[in-house]
Amino acid sequence: MSDKATMLRETVEAFTDLRAVFDGLTEEQASRVWLGVLGVRDIVKSARKSWQRTAASSTSFRVPPNIN
Repeated sequence: MSDKATMLRETVEAFTDLRAVFDGLTEEQASRVWLGVLGVRDIVKSARKSWQRTAASSTSFRVPPNIN
């Protein structure tokens, strides 16, 4: 497997782990501001947008599911 494919696979795996943690948060925990004006939900959405841009340039990258 190429370095790029390995990196992309590891990124998807890391997002899956992050999603599992995020899904365990209460609404209050997910929306609590802790980084300037951003809460966990905002930070994860921002990361997902970055992953979407990466996916647009790669045919082997699976876009992670939405975070609501």
